[in-house]
Amino acid sequence: MTDEKTVPACVQAIDNGAFDSVKASLTKVTIPGAVKVIPTGLFDGFTSLREITFGEGVENVQPGAIRNCPNLESVKGLTSANAISTYRTNFANCPKLVLKLVIDSLRLALGVTYADKALIEDASLIGESDNPNIASYADGVVTAKKAGNTVVTVYSSTFGQFAEVEVEVLSNLKGLALPTALKKLEAEAFAGSNAQYALLPNGLTDIGDRAFADNANLKLINIPASVTTFNSNVFSGSGSVVAVVVKGSDAETCCKNNNIPYQYAAN
Repeated sequence: MTDEKTVPACVQAIDNGAFDSVKASLTKVTIPGAVKVIPTGLFDGFTSLREITFGEGVENVQPGAIRNCPNLESVKGLTSANAISTYRTNFANCPKLVLKLVIDSLRLALGVTYADKALIEDASLIGESDNPNIASYADGVVTAKKAGNTVVTVYSSTFGQFAEVEVEVLSNLKGLALPTALKKLEAEAFAGSNAQYALLPNGLTDIGDRAFADNANLKLINIPASVTTFNSNVFSGSGSVVAVVVKGSDAETCCKNNNIPYQYAAN
């Protein structure tokens, strides 16, 4: 048995325990904006609850109001005034609500996306950095400032979901930025170059055997959609390199066929 509840618009206050009679079966609840305060413990241990929607006007979700809801996937209706503060004091043991991501300034520079979720591409994002001196957040973009670590918390009002992004800003990066007119990389062209990343130009079509071999520090390399083929030995001896590719490109197919780890470039 499942229950969905909509609190009448005339209700202006809700007491802790108001939904305890349907604690095991409540799946979805809508609370009107006339209710200004969501009390501590209102949704504690609701194991079937999947979605909460707050009406415009809800101002204060008290600490611990929502916790221990293992199937909760969406909390809609939070605003720029209360979304991040609500996140910091709620949602303990609500694992489906929060997307956990880890990024670094190398990946930021190469425009990598971090999950196949519309959440991180949503235009309605609200976010805040724990330390904006290291990495700031504005309008859906994380910008690296100086070496260090911080956490950026992001809320999507459209999806009612959060993302907690651990950001590491690296220092003294060594990279290869190749000429834009380059069409072909010869065999072993940059073998042993000790680079940490490589930016390959759009228009490059061929990557020769072992072109980036024996680069123990190589972490990321962007491979444009113009590249049509390369072999599995292109990164031989280069450790944990990840290719940044365009989704659906020949480069993605090559990575799949040659068991090369890859991530998608941002659109």
